[in-house]
Amino acid sequence: MPSCIVVEASADKAAAVRVTARRAESGPPQILAVDDDPIIRELLRLHLSNAGYDVVVAEDAIAAGKLLLQSKPALLLVDVDMPYMNGFEFVAAIKDDPDFRSIPVVFLTGHENAEKRAAELGAIRCLTKPIFSQQLISALGAIVPVRDPQASETRTIGSRIVTAVIRAVT
Repeated sequence: MPSCIVVEASADKAAAVRVTARRAESGPPQILAVDDDPIIRELLRLHLSNAGYDVVVAEDAIAAGKLLLQSKPALLLVDVDMPYMNGFEFVAAIKDDPDFRSIPVVFLTGHENAEKRAAELGAIRCLTKPIFSQQLISALGAIVPVRDPQASETRTIGSRIVTAVIRAVT
């Protein structure tokens, strides 16, 4: 069934994409990670892929909306501060669409006071940056477990360096 989502960038701009939403039935669970920081996106991709997830990343809500329509992920991992449309606005738009409202949402933000707004939007968790990779994987694994338990073992090579980079960026 075709689906359409409109993600407004401003009062006079909108991006709409019409494609068939589909969800992969086999393979690892897919996580759509949305963050405007390219270093954070790559670190999320690295750690979550090593944990056994299929990770798709987007730099803003418009790109995430397009990706969401191409493949329905098992979970959305969303930053709050992004250009065009913040994470709260993006999730509010997603939750208004019956095709996507059931997707669990986890916010990953540098704001310590974001929990209340995240809960109002139906988010499962609101994680505060900086976060250790093991904490992130554990939190997401409680919501969307990796189907292959052996794939969930994370590679810890360089984890201290990666954690230091995450802290330096946030």
